[in-house]
Amino acid sequence: MLTDLEQLPEYLPVYVFNVWNAHYSNPAAQFDDRTRFLERLSAVDDPAVFAAALVHNRYDDVASIALTREGDTLPYHFFDDAFPNGVAARTIVFRAEQFDDRWFAARGSDALAVYVPRPADPRRALDAGQRRELAQRFSGDLEN
Repeated sequence: MLTDLEQLPEYLPVYVFNVWNAHYSNPAAQFDDRTRFLERLSAVDDPAVFAAALVHNRYDDVASIALTREGDTLPYHFFDDAFPNGVAARTIVFRAEQFDDRWFAARGSDALAVYVPRPADPRRALDAGQRRELAQRFSGDLEN
């Protein structure tokens, strides 16, 4: 699950894509790599490329996304390492239009956006230009 809501994994049996505090992450979990992937993902305008990258990332399957809705934006808040000064609060902002109905089923409420990837493989629908964008933007972040 891609979420920054601490209560969800505390009360539900879910695995989070990345923890919300770098100091809670095991070094083998690749917190920094996952964070860079999410930053690149948030900058994608094409919903098909966005979905393909999310579905085919090399880190973990993302079975659902649950983020607080702030208008048309979906901020992902977390604490990054700021050694020697502890942690630094950071935010990666996703947009609702990135979660296109073709690739994601929308759930949730006005306050909480929940998206579930649809079974169709978005990578199969990409044209040559979209495939290039996916490969260039996410070099090293995709499964083989």
